[in-house]
Amino acid sequence: MAKILGEAGHYPSDQAQISHRRMMFAGLGAFGVIGGILGFHIGWWLPVGKKESIIVMVVGVAVILAAIGVATYSVRKMDEFERTRRSMRKGADGESRVSQILGDFPESFRVINGLSTPFGDLDHIVIGPTGVFVVDSKNWRGVVSSDGKGELLLNGKPTSKVSIRPIIARTMDVKEKVQVHCGFELPYFQVVLAFTSAWVDARWGTTGKALCVSDDGLFELIVENKNGTKLNGLQVDAVARGFAALATMDKDSRR
Repeated sequence: MAKILGEAGHYPSDQAQISHRRMMFAGLGAFGVIGGILGFHIGWWLPVGKKESIIVMVVGVAVILAAIGVATYSVRKMDEFERTRRSMRKGADGESRVSQILGDFPESFRVINGLSTPFGDLDHIVIGPTGVFVVDSKNWRGVVSSDGKGELLLNGKPTSKVSIRPIIARTMDVKEKVQVHCGFELPYFQVVLAFTSAWVDARWGTTGKALCVSDDGLFELIVENKNGTKLNGLQVDAVARGFAALATMDKDSRR
């Protein structure tokens, strides 16, 4: 089995918890505002005589409409937080699935899960005799294809945000920093998008410098790779230490 460093899915799991707390705070805040408005109105209405009853009724209707507006807005925000939370949990499930597959690689490989860097988070880093691979987990459902311009389509339609260009740019920045901690020229870092629940119909070469595979194709792509730059055991460990140093830099920058 490969040597595992880091825990898969911790970042999306943390974000899901944050979204859940926001949802709870939004609900409690909404009930607090509505209760305060109604309480104020009741307290004002009790000592009022008959002459002012019409004014009180008008104000009461306004208060009720305001409370309904607050409640509607709060429900909408809670729905948004819940959708975000589900999306984050879905991402965490995908990362855990890919982590299990990578963990079954031979012991000559090092797998780093959930790496936080100054340039952004990376789902998985695989370092072994066949080179260095940056694996981005995607728990999409449907058919994944290329748009012919280096990006992806899901079920024939563009996704809400681009997926390939950001991870390639992040990987290039990361390589420059890791290079500083290694005493030799690093090989090309291959970006891989691994899909756990989708049919991949994006042929190699149609997605720029990234490769798209289903999760069950990771072993063949990485372990059985015959074209990658070869690394010996000392070099594998040196690259792993370089990534560890980069993660330490990120922690220090956040203090």
